[in-house]
This record gives sequence, structure tokens and C-alpha cells, in this order.
Amino acid sequence: MISYIYLASPYSHDDPSVRQGRYDLAMVAVAALMRKQGVVFSPIVHDHNLALRCMLPTNFPFWQKHSQVFIYQSAEVHILCIDGVAKSEGVATERTYAESEGIPIRYIEFSGLNNLEIKFITQKEARSKWNAP
Repeated sequence: MISYIYLASPYSHDDPSVRQGRYDLAMVAVAALMRKQGVVFSPIVHDHNLALRCMLPTNFPFWQKHSQVFIYQSAEVHILCIDGVAKSEGVATERTYAESEGIPIRYIEFSGLNNLEIKFITQKEARSKWNAP
């Protein structure tokens, strides 16, 4: 069976421009991961425009079951360390669910939209630098 990487990243925010910025960063991270490793699923990249165009909620509780289905089928969960990751209810819940299912978790970061490169960092680095869950 072909599997994929699930990319967890922060999204929810009261300011639509912050949500758009987080979507943009997730999209660039997906492209970078695809260049390196192949198949990637990001609920943010998949659902951002769907939520905007179809007037769906942008909060995690609405999307939680959807996310769990995709996490359950994934080979790994990668957490994108960007602004907002420390406070993200969605990322924390996704990480906890992945751990409970025995799915490996990795942390990644990059330096912005003009940098298409990502790098893997340790959980210790992610927690120290980003206060990641």
C-alpha cells in the first residue's frame, strides 16, 4: 500500500490574513516535502480554499475527525514549526493522536516563502526554538 506524510501546521486565527499566511507557508512546505519524499497530505492546503469558498468553519473542532482519518492512514506526521505552532490546538491534538496510534512524528522548519528548502529538526530543537507541542 502506498502511504503518505501528514503535514500538521497551525492555521486557526481571528485574522484572515494570518490564516492566509499560514496556508501559504503550509503550501510551500508541502511542495518542499514532495520534492524530497513524494506523497504529502496537508489538511490546510487541501481545505483552506474549500472553507473560504463554501463558508465552512476555520476552527479545529470542525475538522478534527477529518484530520484523524488522514493521520490514521499516514506513515508519518510532520509538524511544521512556524509562528502559531505553540498555541495551535489542532497541531497539539494531531500530535497526541499520532502518538496514540504509534505513528512517527518529525519536526520541520524553513525560513520563509522565498526559501523552498525545509530541514528536519529534533523534537528538543522544536520545543526549545518554537515551543512546539
